Amino acid sequence: MFNKFRTNYARAKAERSEFLSKVNPFSPAAMVATWFGCGLLLPGPGTWGTVGGFLSLGLVHLISNFYPWGVGIFLHIFVPYILLPSMTVLLLISGWLATYIIGKKSGRYDLSPIIIDKITAVWFLANLMPAIIYSPVWALSAFLIFRIFDICKPWPIKWFNSKIKGARGVMFDDLFVALYCYIIIVFSLATYANFFEDRGCTDLKNCPDIIIYSDPH
Repeated sequence: MFNKFRTNYARAKAERSEFLSKVNPFSPAAMVATWFGCGLLLPGPGTWGTVGGFLSLGLVHLISNFYPWGVGIFLHIFVPYILLPSMTVLLLISGWLATYIIGKKSGRYDLSPIIIDKITAVWFLANLMPAIIYSPVWALSAFLIFRIFDICKPWPIKWFNSKIKGARGVMFDDLFVALYCYIIIVFSLATYANFFEDRGCTDLKNCPDIIIYSDPH
């Protein structure tokens, strides 16, 4: 395991050096592709990218704390129906353009510092499950499951990687990872809810840690 870690670290370090030698890290495309430098961190730029995605979602939570008025409208209308979908589309388009530009300059679209695909996938997951914005329990669960599937790349993710090349392949494969993550969490939630229901907890709001969409206030 240590040898594998050392090998992955050496590869990520070499790809970071290759990236920096061919691309200006402060250019708009590089800033988007690396999510303001998260993709340049070692070890595990993919993990750092996922962390950056969840931290950006955390800003939504912080912003909601500054608006005690109209919190219900902000949480239950603006966030799920306006902010999350529009930001996800924006990230998808800008991420594709940034990856395309970086790929043309460096000759490679799959360099490890390019982690905008993970940011987009995390925001896509938030569209499916807004609880990861407000519940630390579900945020941590989603983070761990996302990274496991991102590393293992089960079918059809691996097939998609082999068939779809270029910036499109980079941006879209992690959307499947987000779907896998959502399915696993929903299945776990259903199992967890049934566990408490069997013990007489029929109102999920009164069951510990079962939060689909909670009001932080």
